[in-house]
Amino acid sequence: MRIMQLIWLCFLALQTTLIAQNNPTNITPAQRVLTQQTAFATQESTTLFTIERSLNVPIQEVSNYHLLQLDEEQRSSLLYEAPNLLKLNMPGSGSAELELQLVRVEVPAPVVVESAANHPVNIQHAVHYQGIIAGDPTSLVALSILDDEIIGLVSAEQLGGNYVLGRLPATGDRSAARQPYVFYQDREIFQEEHFSCATADTGESYLREELSDMVEGSRTLDNCVQIYFEVNYDIFLDKGSVQATAQYVEALFNQVAALYASEQVNLRISEILVWNTPSPYTSTSSGQMLTDFQNTRTSFNGDLAQLLSYRARGGIAEVNGLCHPLTVAK
Repeated sequence: MRIMQLIWLCFLALQTTLIAQNNPTNITPAQRVLTQQTAFATQESTTLFTIERSLNVPIQEVSNYHLLQLDEEQRSSLLYEAPNLLKLNMPGSGSAELELQLVRVEVPAPVVVESAANHPVNIQHAVHYQGIIAGDPTSLVALSILDDEIIGLVSAEQLGGNYVLGRLPATGDRSAARQPYVFYQDREIFQEEHFSCATADTGESYLREELSDMVEGSRTLDNCVQIYFEVNYDIFLDKGSVQATAQYVEALFNQVAALYASEQVNLRISEILVWNTPSPYTSTSSGQMLTDFQNTRTSFNGDLAQLLSYRARGGIAEVNGLCHPLTVAK
């Protein structure tokens, strides 16, 4: 499943550098939802998905999943109206239904550049939400509404872990637009993954205060880590346009940002460069891809830079890049 591979690539690369960064106000998804409980109490629920019962689409990688049918009219309406709060009903385990309480993420839209013109382009950006399962402040939800699809993540102990929401890829007789969505538990996917880390271990251990919970109000409240993304040509070919590619990256990043927001770390995308022409990143080795990226991108708009591609399995990054004086380490 490409979605989760890319999410964890982003997560692992950022994890090495953001242990004790500052952030603005309390941005945890749970706290943002809890402060809006009066409004949620009177808000009508939205049903975006219903169980798809007319299709039998076996998925070999997982056994615990739901096939869902998206209400396209509702999706289009939410993309256009972008309400600040969203109370969403989702199928849960068995016959139970989940109520998701979501708050729209308001961040400056990133600059989007296409390689063909090497110039910023105007696109419609996705609408992003973060929140929780109603009544469960320890849960975490991230949902993004794109121009032609929806991507999401629901994580809760009551569900037994993480559930991923995404549309099935096109098949020989069905285009992607006609495919149902799958809401599946990612634990089964990762059981089949043979993970290896290619980043050298420096042997340097964390300090006790770096691993302890931060006292609320103990951080400066005005810092935001800005991430520059470069998206390889293979992802552009898969998504079909610069806008679809940029929205896809935004949606993946919303899930990563929600994880960090839960730890009071504020992230945002500063720029997305989409290779809509053949790129110099053609290796199938993560290590070589990193080297090529460092040699090609000697300056960038942001605090950290990441290359996204389907070509290599897993990610690799420099350690402590955020505080490093050299661009090559960022």
